[in-house]
Amino acid sequence: MADTRWQKIFDYIDQMKTGNIDPQFSLEGHDELVTISQHLSSLAKTIETNTIESNLILQITEKISEGLLPSDIFKYIYQTFRSIIPYNRIGIALLDPKKENLSAFWAKSDAPTIQIYVGYSAKMEGSSLQKILEAKKPRILNNLEQYLQEHPTSESTGLIVKEGMKSSLTCPLIALGNPIGFMFFSSVLFNTFRDAHVEMFLKIASLVSNIIEKSRLYENLQELDSLKTKFLGIAAHDLRNPLQVIKGNIDFMEMLGDIPPNQKETIQTIKRQTDKMIDLIKTFLDVSVIESGHLTLNKANIPFQKFLEKSIEDLRWLTKGKNIQIVLQNNEPDVSVSFDPVRIDQVLNNLISNAVKFSPSNTTITIQAKKENSSMVVSVSDEGQGIPKEEIKNLFTFFTTSSTKPLLQKESSTGLGLAISKKIIEAHSGRMEAKNNDLKGTTFTFYLPLVS
Repeated sequence: MADTRWQKIFDYIDQMKTGNIDPQFSLEGHDELVTISQHLSSLAKTIETNTIESNLILQITEKISEGLLPSDIFKYIYQTFRSIIPYNRIGIALLDPKKENLSAFWAKSDAPTIQIYVGYSAKMEGSSLQKILEAKKPRILNNLEQYLQEHPTSESTGLIVKEGMKSSLTCPLIALGNPIGFMFFSSVLFNTFRDAHVEMFLKIASLVSNIIEKSRLYENLQELDSLKTKFLGIAAHDLRNPLQVIKGNIDFMEMLGDIPPNQKETIQTIKRQTDKMIDLIKTFLDVSVIESGHLTLNKANIPFQKFLEKSIEDLRWLTKGKNIQIVLQNNEPDVSVSFDPVRIDQVLNNLISNAVKFSPSNTTITIQAKKENSSMVVSVSDEGQGIPKEEIKNLFTFFTTSSTKPLLQKESSTGLGLAISKKIIEAHSGRMEAKNNDLKGTTFTFYLPLVS
């Protein structure tokens, strides 16, 4: 009997939800069932609404994770939530660092003309918004025209009314416990927000607060990164000059001759260390130029075979201490490529010197150049230790080194060469990649577009 009564309630709820109540269906004589069914129906609608709201909030969170611009996310919010909450306008205004002034940051409206434009500002002191900020609670105005009559000096209210809005809901924006501004929902109808589900508006405002704070943090990081790059460039430039003076004086001392053996050895040590410092500073200057976006290329159409042969010949001295052979395999002797020879020589120097560092003695470094589709593909393969697979993706990041160490203690790495090389190749509209060989060692490959 009980099961039949409950089934009757559920059938009735289903009919109420669809709006198609069977005229023959009746709960007459079961007042308690009518009351229960009404409560259950109301609960079902609430659960359904909450589910929709939660799904929309989840969608917004996913959009934030995708890294979209704040303005794109705000537009998405404007379009998405209209299906469950009423508004004809959304505006966002932010406080200055001292919280003395409020400036319009973003707005979208159904009105033909937005009266409170981006950049419009007003003082906070003595305004009604100041009270909202202190209370950290939303404010609902269901008759903006009446409010304007009572507060005729409120310029912003006058502009919103001129835009055609009749009611509004204002939410404070709070990020990390601190107020950063306001989010305004407005409607062209009176009393739109009288029965508003305020919790939903607060959830949206919370999301917007996080978006704005994330954007601000990103801007701060960009500014700090720019300052770091400028400092690196200035410091490297200022250090290079005195080192060049030291090197010049050492060269002059060697030209004088008649230097005692013990002093000559000291001078040679100073010279070697000075050369290392100058090379390191050149590397830092390259990083500074690349990070600032000012890397310039002096391209020329050059036969690649001759260029490659000369670059390798200039680097063979690197291999003598470990008796390593460099083998060139070039199947495209007559192909010309448009590139900056100084910069591509720098890339080859880095790849080959790395191969020497991480290869044992009496092994072979194989360099191959071949035409593939519309690119000249150059690869440098060694027979060394290889690189852990999980580390390969980070090899081309500045100041990142592999856990694989050079075989000789005197060989070292700054973690800059590969990152610089990749940036140089990308500046040529090419790409660079790395992979471990099947048997042993690693292959670094770069692609240069051919002359069209």
